[in-house]
Amino acid sequence: ESFRNDTRYRLAQVRETRLSDPAAAVALYREMLTVQVDETRAIDALELLVQNDDAAVQAITVLLERYEASDRSADVVRLLERRVLFEEAEQRIETLQVIQGLCAGELSDVDRGMSAAARIYQSQPTDVSRSEVERFASLSGKYDVLAESYRLVLEQLEGADGVSVALRLGELYLQHLEDLQAAESVYREVLGRDTLNVVALDALERIY
Repeated sequence: ESFRNDTRYRLAQVRETRLSDPAAAVALYREMLTVQVDETRAIDALELLVQNDDAAVQAITVLLERYEASDRSADVVRLLERRVLFEEAEQRIETLQVIQGLCAGELSDVDRGMSAAARIYQSQPTDVSRSEVERFASLSGKYDVLAESYRLVLEQLEGADGVSVALRLGELYLQHLEDLQAAESVYREVLGRDTLNVVALDALERIY
């Protein structure tokens, strides 16, 4: 089998470099790993193909099978962050939720978790996704990312939902970012949506 893997590797290299057929190369690297799970030549070659847009998804699929089986969560997150670039909206959110869960759990990586949570909230602004991005902002201190998320979501919302997010943004500017000018602008935006909004009027009185 070692000899056969040598042959597979040489053939995969030909497919990849000379015939411009990275998908066929990925299939051969997968066969090598089926024979020997720690075949470093195949793993290294697949890692390089992760950066090739034409073969990235296929290479990531093979590598994830290995990394998930060996509890290499940091590598799993790294590959998922790359794969998400090629996914449609619904699948992208599911992948980001996996990343968020791994970062919140065993990896304890609040910065990457914040990034995933922000992207989920911006794509799917629900109470649950908002709560998660606010939680990560509190843990990471990345209130500027939270503010940007609120801003992007505001562009999608109208009525009471938009007012609610705008009020959260105004309070964020006051309490955590200490940007009075930005807070004033947001509260004026609230009044543009809800002329008699008491919270916005009180906040503007405090600013003045």
